[in-house]
Amino acid sequence: MSLKFTEPHVIRATYRIVTPMFIGDAEQKASGISPASVKGALRFWWRALMWGKIRADFPDDASALKCLHCQEGSLFGSSADKGNAAAFTLRVTSNAKAATLSSPQPGIIYLLGQGLYRNVYLRPALALDATLKVELHINSKTEKQTQADYDVQNEQLVQALFALGLLGGLGSRARKGFGSLSIESLTNGKDAVAIPKNVTELTTALSSWKCTVGLPPFTAISSQARIDVATQGTKPLDVLNKVGEEQQLYRSYGQKGKVGKKDAEQNFRADHDLVAKIIDDKKSPSNIPDRSVFGLPHNYFFSSTKKKADFAPAAKERTRRASPLFIHTHQFPDKKVAVIQTLLPATFLPQGDNLEFKVGSSVKVLFNEKTMIDWQVIHTYMDRFAEKVRVL
Repeated sequence: MSLKFTEPHVIRATYRIVTPMFIGDAEQKASGISPASVKGALRFWWRALMWGKIRADFPDDASALKCLHCQEGSLFGSSADKGNAAAFTLRVTSNAKAATLSSPQPGIIYLLGQGLYRNVYLRPALALDATLKVELHINSKTEKQTQADYDVQNEQLVQALFALGLLGGLGSRARKGFGSLSIESLTNGKDAVAIPKNVTELTTALSSWKCTVGLPPFTAISSQARIDVATQGTKPLDVLNKVGEEQQLYRSYGQKGKVGKKDAEQNFRADHDLVAKIIDDKKSPSNIPDRSVFGLPHNYFFSSTKKKADFAPAAKERTRRASPLFIHTHQFPDKKVAVIQTLLPATFLPQGDNLEFKVGSSVKVLFNEKTMIDWQVIHTYMDRFAEKVRVL
């Protein structure tokens, strides 16, 4: 008796690497892109898209989170208890090779941060303008699944791949516009998914993401989310540099009244004065720096006194709070480039977590974050771009 085999259901996506990708192995060598890196990014965007849909069906966040974790485990796999395998096998191929990077422009240097650049690049990167191909080989429907549930899971994976290629990236500083992935093609079995060709089509594509749920407990699409095309151009790094210069001018206090070659705006003089006072008086502050909303930790250095201060979450298992602002450098099919900025407000720190100032090696000033975060600080930054287009 002969057996007849059929090809499993396959979802395929092709991406263009638009900006240098700082990704690598355990030794931080830019040797390639692992399936684990892609799977992690897909998990993130799946959660971000699914929260609003799930939360709308439950009376509180706790119940919705349990449902979310259950669905995530059945789709992406889980190590809890005896664990279960993912509902798909992921394959990755790319022609990306280690890049030879030229000296960065000032705005690029600002976005890279001191972890990646200090007069020289501190880590190698994969070159821009390479391709990444992702294949998800979907497992057969289980006996417990209906065909409708199986189809829903497949569509959720399609949407996660779609979001990654419109708003996301891979590697270090992906939230700052590096390692950006622009989706070029996406097929669900034999069905092709339409890829936005311009800003108008991008707006239409994201319209289904509109959500009515309030502030989420983790980074996700909600009624408070905002997505803008900040600026457009023809060269990815030139356009990203423009955004970096604008953000630096908005956020930085400057030195000797200057930020680069421009007059310092000193929009956050109060932050500067607050930290200076803490260093001098060693007293507990009454509020936190306004720029904390961009993410933590914050490191302060006063060139006039050579004094330093660090501001970060106090919990040993949580010393960082990632930025809620995602910068994505996107290339449309006609090669025009846009920088897309996505703001995803969420609970800033878990309830009960403290924040701390560290001044030198001995002084610690602790207090609770409570409701001190002002999301308008980021909205004001996003409003600075005269040519911005609101897409969500």
